[in-house]
Amino acid sequence: MGVRGQGTNSLAYLTNESNVVGLGTSIFSTTCYQIIWLGTEFLAMGTGTTYSLATSSDAKIWTGVSGSLAVMTTARGGAIGVTGVGQRP
Repeated sequence: MGVRGQGTNSLAYLTNESNVVGLGTSIFSTTCYQIIWLGTEFLAMGTGTTYSLATSSDAKIWTGVSGSLAVMTTARGGAIGVTGVGQRP
């Protein structure tokens, strides 16, 4: 399960009910506001210097959505309807 946050770890995941593994700030340098499951992958929305959207199939390895920061500087829950923001590598 993906965990949102801010500061030292803007993204993290749970290995069990009590062990949280921080993933640092490489995707969102400031804050992750929301993580949602889209049926085939997770979508994280946040604030950073490179990305405002990221995707993951397992909530452990995240890929920033190319061009997302150019479209929106901060992505929150209301941004779910935005399409065509970028392509996964």
